[in-house]
Amino acid sequence: MAETAEASKFLLLEAIMDLIDGKIPPEHLKETLQDSRNSLATIRKDFEANVKSLEPRIQEGTAGEIQMVRQLLDDFEKAFTAVEKYFSTGQKFDLISGGEGVKRCSDGLNFAIEAYKNKALLVMGPTDIPTLNLLLDCYREVQEDPSNLARLRAIITREFLLADGAMKELEMERKAYKFDEQELLINAYKELKEAIECIGHFIKSNKKDMLEKGIENIKRIYPKIKELIPLVNYKRMIQFPTSSPEANLLLNMSFAYRNGKSSEELFVTTLKEAEEEFKKIKIKIKALLNQETDSVIVKEELQKAMEGLELYQTALNEFFYFLETRETLILEQAEREIKQAVQMLEGPYKLLQEMAEREGKVPCVRCGFYNNPDRKTCQKCGAILPVSADKGIASTFEVQVGETTVNFEEEDVPLPGNLEILFTAVNQVADGEISGEEFAEKIDWMQGIMESHQAAGFAPIPQINLDKLKGEQKTIAEKMLEAIKEAAPLFEAGYQDFEDGLEYFREYLDVGDQNLLVKGVQVFWEGNKKLYKVEKLTKDFEELRKKAQ
Repeated sequence: MAETAEASKFLLLEAIMDLIDGKIPPEHLKETLQDSRNSLATIRKDFEANVKSLEPRIQEGTAGEIQMVRQLLDDFEKAFTAVEKYFSTGQKFDLISGGEGVKRCSDGLNFAIEAYKNKALLVMGPTDIPTLNLLLDCYREVQEDPSNLARLRAIITREFLLADGAMKELEMERKAYKFDEQELLINAYKELKEAIECIGHFIKSNKKDMLEKGIENIKRIYPKIKELIPLVNYKRMIQFPTSSPEANLLLNMSFAYRNGKSSEELFVTTLKEAEEEFKKIKIKIKALLNQETDSVIVKEELQKAMEGLELYQTALNEFFYFLETRETLILEQAEREIKQAVQMLEGPYKLLQEMAEREGKVPCVRCGFYNNPDRKTCQKCGAILPVSADKGIASTFEVQVGETTVNFEEEDVPLPGNLEILFTAVNQVADGEISGEEFAEKIDWMQGIMESHQAAGFAPIPQINLDKLKGEQKTIAEKMLEAIKEAAPLFEAGYQDFEDGLEYFREYLDVGDQNLLVKGVQVFWEGNKKLYKVEKLTKDFEELRKKAQ
């Protein structure tokens, strides 16, 4: 099979740079250019001879790859002509333009010749693994002529070194990040090396059983490696350089395509998949944007999300525009913009996930931790939880005590389920639907919940790193630090109102004056407003604290 003029390319590019820097005379570049032309002529000759040696069915099966190589060989000649133009114009621009053409053609030719080799081996059969087909072909030659070992020796030496290098690369990679497929592929390469060593023993000792053993193991191992390599490459490409696996895959595939190491078809497929994933993220974030919130932090993050979505869409548009123009600068700009967009979306998207996780959960008044609705005590601090506020009635609940109605229509504060139960009992005892003893049981039940919360106490004021915040965010944080200091006294005052409310209810049981029930409900409601403010302060502050970590 033909090889590329990789070394010759670097010598030519080095000579071009040296001439631009004044380190060598033009005659030196002329000599290097002629050497490169001679090398390219040898590559073309070897390639055409190899194509001619193939069976007609293999030539037919590799027609597309053959055409690609021939086109790149012609483009290489044009790049040499562009470099040669400098000798008549004396313009450095011609040198730079020609040098870029040489590099681009060399990278493309490497990829095209490798694709041609693999396609020829694939068409040759009998398997769908090119290297395995090559080894089996060598095995056939050795069976026909046991002394014909040179080709087999060269191939297993190359394959052993490739397997060993791949193993070491994977082991180094695992120090940075790990995933299961790495270890599976490392073990597969170990097995491959052992199988190759069996063939090596055959070459040294002529023990045919070692050759048979090695070939059988190789036939078993190569399919395993073929299956694992794409999985490892995929996991590898989604790791860096951003926090978004979808963006990472697109960025890495774009880089590979730009450097002639991936096909356009694969790049376009990845781009379309990234566009579909972006649509899903966009729908989620826009759904969050439609939710009403009083949190300054949430509003700020959602505004940033809108800007990030717009930039992400712009980047995707530029990727598609590149496919029309083929201008590398547009591709590089799209890569930079998508990195920036991911950075802008990272905070809002994390907030979206946290809010989704909290949906339907019950916040602990003491520590702010969000608990599953079926829990009776806080998973974090152990305090008894209120019945989920979602099960209560927010601002339309009313208590009817005789002819007196107590309602909360003008209050933008939710009524927790525990208070709904207690206030319902107030209605019932006032209407004679339950006895005084039954009402006393509800009072004792509420007293137990309150004592549990008060025993747990109020969590200390959390710490926040103001150095990590700037501008308006820092100003908001400083104001919230002042506001959060009110939380502990509010917590105590809220539960004192609850204690006072229970005393009014107990006094009602003694004297039967329904005005005491009305007063107790009003005092309880004042306490509920204070505790709700504590909950809101704690939640907003926790969001800001996470942002500043």
